[in-house]
Amino acid sequence: MSNDNMKSREQSVIDNYKRVLSDVANELISLGINNETVSILPISKGVTSGDIATLINYGIKVFGESRVQEIDQKLSELNSNLAELNLTEDSLRDIQFHFIGRLQSNKLKKIVDRFSLIHSVDSKRYLLEIDKVSSIEGINQDILLQLNLAKEGSKAGLSEDTLDDVLEEVYRLNNITLKGFMLVTPYEEDIYKNEIYFKTSKEIYDKNIHIFKSIDTLSMGMSNDYKLALRYGSNLLRLGTVIFS
Repeated sequence: MSNDNMKSREQSVIDNYKRVLSDVANELISLGINNETVSILPISKGVTSGDIATLINYGIKVFGESRVQEIDQKLSELNSNLAELNLTEDSLRDIQFHFIGRLQSNKLKKIVDRFSLIHSVDSKRYLLEIDKVSSIEGINQDILLQLNLAKEGSKAGLSEDTLDDVLEEVYRLNNITLKGFMLVTPYEEDIYKNEIYFKTSKEIYDKNIHIFKSIDTLSMGMSNDYKLALRYGSNLLRLGTVIFS
């Protein structure tokens, strides 16, 4: 890519990010919510290391990824091209990743090693496995419980029927910290068909924030429905396409 094309791409990503910040701020003002209570997680899976570098240089320090191999490749590319990407070793040292993909037992050690927050804990089985791996690694792993309130078969996640059993298990574990909940919804052209799931997730969050003092995160909303998610109290938006398109 030529220098002119690189600069054009960088500007496009920054402009998109600024536009999202403005849209979120305006939506929150209309809802009477302080915008400092909402964070944006750029979903960088499938985008280039150059795009990540653009946002790092803009001050972004946390990204969402779904594959360990992809992180390793991108970090290698970033470290190999520090000068070209206007990065420093210190700037990369501060970067954190959230895991948003589907969990696999044979990759849990690498996931625990590389991700500061796991969004997609969807069963008691993985809860116990993460606790065990974290114990061996000598760390405490932050997690979110993934909610699939629509019981959509193609997606993992906990329903209202299965959530309480997993929450009870959290009490007994010493090597994980429950930070909150992450909602996945069916794809709908009419996003308001999913409104009930946003509403119910907020009710689950509000109920449990008084039980687990560590809870502070409700991860709802993606590029197509983040404004609706804000109406129901999301404080972490997972945004990819709207930033990197």
